[in-house]
Amino acid sequence: MPSTTEGLLLVMGGLFLLIGLIGGGFEVSAAKIPAVGAKGRIGSLIAGGLFLALAIRSISSHSQSAAPVQPPVTATQSAATPPVQSTSTTPAPSTAAPPPTQSTAVTATQTTPPPTQSTSSAPVLSTEDQRTVVTPPTQTASVPTTRPLIRRIPRPISIPGVPMARAPKYYRLQLKVSGLYLDADHCSAKVVVGGRSDFADGGCQLWQLVPAADGWSRLQLKQGGQFLDAAYCSAQVVLSARSDYADGACQLWKLVPGPEGWSRLQLKHGGQYLDADHCGAKVALNPGSTYDGGSCQMWRLVPE
Repeated sequence: MPSTTEGLLLVMGGLFLLIGLIGGGFEVSAAKIPAVGAKGRIGSLIAGGLFLALAIRSISSHSQSAAPVQPPVTATQSAATPPVQSTSTTPAPSTAAPPPTQSTAVTATQTTPPPTQSTSSAPVLSTEDQRTVVTPPTQTASVPTTRPLIRRIPRPISIPGVPMARAPKYYRLQLKVSGLYLDADHCSAKVVVGGRSDFADGGCQLWQLVPAADGWSRLQLKQGGQFLDAAYCSAQVVLSARSDYADGACQLWKLVPGPEGWSRLQLKHGGQYLDADHCGAKVALNPGSTYDGGSCQMWRLVPE
């Protein structure tokens, strides 16, 4: 294991990035990294990027604190030194300018930063040069690792083997004798038979079959989501919230096929049928009517 904080951060950042890229399922030394899902991989990429950024920032701050600051050397000093040494026949006094090799090294440092400047302790000549020299080249490389994190997963997500949810299908219930429709009057709890209506975009006459057990279903109104209900399993037919009275049998219906594609709508509790009383607008339950050939109890589903 690394003995410094920077080394530990680099190792952890690299490990998390590796998990985010390949999704785990490998061994490092004696530790086994389990496989992770999509969310875990995204979290690992974020954690790896943060650890690498902290390590780079720590290395940069240590490099700046370790570099000794020397006073800047002016151009007149480095330029004046070579002519004095080349034309003079006497040894240079003790107060002479630095030897040419030193001025050459300084000039090279001013013009071109050494490639190992981020880890060496070369002298920094000015505040502007210090900012340029001590910037680690690897800081720019950390930027691409954070860019993929802003990508958003498109929706909806298609998962192999899992069917997509379908929108509910709604129908109008049409009475055979008159061609009128089962209607929640102005989307209230009162259920009648009426002409085709576009009130609330037709939502007071649109029903969907919500399957229950053993072939029975609830009839749910689109507007408000309430259910066709025989109130406390009586002959009165109203709209009501979902009820478990009598194990829900007051709201469970099934279509009993009849001739020419028409059907009776039978209630589970008692076995009675949805009936337009004497083929009028009033709706109630009836044990079985032959009035007008039974057409007051014959319904069909008309898809919307």
